Amino acid sequence: MGRIQNLLHQLDLFQYSWRAKVAAKKEIQDPRRQQILKSFELSDEQKKKIDEFYLINYGKKIPYDYHRYYSSYMHSFDEKYIPEFLFISKIEAKLNILNYSNVLSDKNLLLLLVGNNNKYKCAKIYFSSTNGVLRDGEYNLISKQKAFDILKNIGPCFYKPTIDSCSGKNCCVYDFENGVDKKSEIKLEDILKDCPNNYNFQEIVKNCESVKKLHPESLNTFRIVTYILENQVYHFPVIIRIGRGKAILDNAHQGGIFIGVEDDGQLKNCGFTEFQERFFEHPDSKIKFDGYQVPEIKQCIIAAHQMQTKLPQTKLMSFDFIADETNTPVLIEINLNYQTIWMSQMAHGKGAFGDNTSKILKLIANKK
Repeated sequence: MGRIQNLLHQLDLFQYSWRAKVAAKKEIQDPRRQQILKSFELSDEQKKKIDEFYLINYGKKIPYDYHRYYSSYMHSFDEKYIPEFLFISKIEAKLNILNYSNVLSDKNLLLLLVGNNNKYKCAKIYFSSTNGVLRDGEYNLISKQKAFDILKNIGPCFYKPTIDSCSGKNCCVYDFENGVDKKSEIKLEDILKDCPNNYNFQEIVKNCESVKKLHPESLNTFRIVTYILENQVYHFPVIIRIGRGKAILDNAHQGGIFIGVEDDGQLKNCGFTEFQERFFEHPDSKIKFDGYQVPEIKQCIIAAHQMQTKLPQTKLMSFDFIADETNTPVLIEINLNYQTIWMSQMAHGKGAFGDNTSKILKLIANKK
């Protein structure tokens, strides 16, 4: 039985890695990305550095396209850039136990996983549905009528699918009064009928003042990616994602802007959209990014490290945090499957693993 289970696990892992590699390579072939990477030409010396670095540490060469792509954003070359296909199909697959990450990706587990304390917290859940089972915010089982009663006059709230959801897909804000959404005038009972088996309704959290000033309409989040290497927790260079226009979400895939943030809270001088629109100030608030301070990032980084330490079954975790109006870190969600490395590398102009890149590459190449 053990051998069969191991074979099935290896098959799942192979399929996961294969799908990740195919998706990443398909993505880089997008004509818009091809146009971007063609704007940065590598010199012979830079190509030599890439070849030597990867041959020594990984045992094989890699395509140059990803280095051209990442370098074109901050006009900064680094041989330590990690291609997206290698990150997901090899590094993530190596650091995370797939069975664990599949289960722990359920966003209805957040409060159970990290808990609430006086250092950080999760958004309050009004009620949730997990595999069709309804529970209130204290994880007590409730009826459909009770769920309806909780929401019918709750006012503004946030709806979120909790399984197979990414980039804010299908998330939305409601404002319920007398069992009707005030904006759309859709009845709550009709909304609940159309919900899948896995979702929740939660409180709307608000950014701290320094982040809110950048774009008050959207919830603007810090993406903090942590990893465990040689029994120590590290993190990628951090980014902040900011919405624009009337958008309530900040996701890059939905037109948001991402900007590099130093660990002391200082923003880089330039922010980008997914397809390389450049912004040196926010197009709505007109606040210049260069040198702008969001010092609340420090406590969010500490919280991310503490949470990573709690869950060593997954040694690579992508956290979305905000600092709320009391400057307390609030965990919005954790991403464990099909994580991304491109935003950090583009926004900072350097490889996300930094000085640990050699060790990471040797790890996936099974080199000592």
